[in-house]
Amino acid sequence: MKKINYIIKFIFIQNKLLFLSYCFLSFAIYVCPYVDTLIVKKIIDSFLTNDFDIIYVYICLIVAVFLLTYIFKRIKRLITVKINFNFKRHFQKVFYDKLLTIDCECLENPRYYNVIATVKRSINVMVNSPLLMVSQVTSIIIFFYYSYVLIGYDFYGGILFIVSIIPCSIISFIFGKKLDDWHIEMIPDIRKTAYYRWMLTDGLPIRDM
Repeated sequence: MKKINYIIKFIFIQNKLLFLSYCFLSFAIYVCPYVDTLIVKKIIDSFLTNDFDIIYVYICLIVAVFLLTYIFKRIKRLITVKINFNFKRHFQKVFYDKLLTIDCECLENPRYYNVIATVKRSINVMVNSPLLMVSQVTSIIIFFYYSYVLIGYDFYGGILFIVSIIPCSIISFIFGKKLDDWHIEMIPDIRKTAYYRWMLTDGLPIRDM
């Protein structure tokens, strides 16, 4: 939890405007499809009441929402790249500054290379984790909203929808944890494979064999 707080605090301090913009865009992108649904419902109601004049306005609104969603997604993608770049650059600086303080004798031990490879992988994971968490929080908010709407139409169907998502979430969490642990355990083998591939396929070492 401390690591997550540190990551969010760093992003919020260094990229306050970008981070708030990312949060807003993430929520807006999720809301836009719901707005489209409401407009389509209005169009159907207009057909039923023979109010054809207003239909053109609703169609223009659908096109506007579609264009707005597209623009939001493009801006969000640019903001994601910018935040990830700043965040990764900061942690790489911290990592290499720490690496310079390590005794050179430690670098002769393969165990330290495994630690270095683990840290490098963790940097890539940590870069994406805050923005992923924002998307997950937004998804949870939208999920509870749709659950509330569904319960209004069908109480038991809404409860069943909420209950069915719990085992899926638990399985996803357990699988993600095991996959992350497996990646860490496999780092020595990945390094060994990369070394043999370099030694047997690269032009420089293969001439000396």
